[in-house]
Amino acid sequence: MTGFLKRERVLVKRLDPEAKLPVRSTCGAAGFDLCSTVGHHSIMPGATVVVPTGLAFEIPWGWCGLIRPRSSWSSFLVTVSPPIDADYRGQVHVILRNVHQTQSVAFDAGTRVAQIIFVPVLLDMVEVSELSDTDRGAGGFGSTGDLPLRER
Repeated sequence: MTGFLKRERVLVKRLDPEAKLPVRSTCGAAGFDLCSTVGHHSIMPGATVVVPTGLAFEIPWGWCGLIRPRSSWSSFLVTVSPPIDADYRGQVHVILRNVHQTQSVAFDAGTRVAQIIFVPVLLDMVEVSELSDTDRGAGGFGSTGDLPLRER
């Protein structure tokens, strides 16, 4: 089943012979798991590391890759990786930040450290002198009344 969009293909090249090819964990998964190629690695609380995947991609024009956390790690590791553009052909790295306050996070080569989701880039930018009106208008942070409580 292909849905409403034309099914595109992403080409992947192993730059490291030990690199694992990205796979979906389930048939309905949006992302493809990315694995580390580094040996035993530990991320201290508050630290950020760059993790090589040993892979390069050829993403179709009009698409980009977004690196996202795996759900099982998202409470203590976040990804801060930039989008992977269609014209980039170098190795993809995952940038991980340990947001846990007291515990380090360890993993070995071959560990699924993040996932990559491919999304269409369908917009063009057009400069105008006026924008259309909406009910919200220019209301920004907290304009809907959902501001969190702040400590004093």
